Amino acid sequence: MIAGRVSEIGGGKFANGAITGAYKMLFNDLMHRGTKITTVYTYKRMGQVPLDENVGMQMATYITEVTVSKCYYDNGLLFVEASATSFNTYIEGKVSAWVKITIATNDQAIESKYLTLHHSEYFTQKGYYPVGETIFQGISYNSYTDLTIRIEAGWNVEISPNQHSVPTFPATLGFAKINVNETYKIK
Repeated sequence: MIAGRVSEIGGGKFANGAITGAYKMLFNDLMHRGTKITTVYTYKRMGQVPLDENVGMQMATYITEVTVSKCYYDNGLLFVEASATSFNTYIEGKVSAWVKITIATNDQAIESKYLTLHHSEYFTQKGYYPVGETIFQGISYNSYTDLTIRIEAGWNVEISPNQHSVPTFPATLGFAKINVNETYKIK
């Protein structure tokens, strides 16, 4: 409609402008439009770290959110945009969060991206901190029969200068790290 009206204002015929606008939309806009799906994955873990060898352990809740937007385009290319944020309740120490995102086929990695956040202060209950964002560009969607996205995440805590600890499940006496390792099907 707009192209027809502009054509008419410029001294041409409404129908010619409308037809030109329709072809532009058909061959430009619609040929490059993809389906965009946004999914938010939230991982919440309760973990303990040593506070002091004499005092014992301290508990905190660690949360990481990964947002994935999957875009499928008509020309057979897959673009994946991903971002991650991290949060934890108060803990005596400096927390680092990391997220690794992998696009894979038949459990074989096609491409991986690694995001990290090293925080110079304590994380507190003020909200989420960005770990980072990344984009996977131009993966040949039609070349694979099986596509998955694997998300791995974890946390480290510096409890004193040069003394690092990985949060562990409370019941394990410090043996099993609290990490995330999840796989989701794309195709």
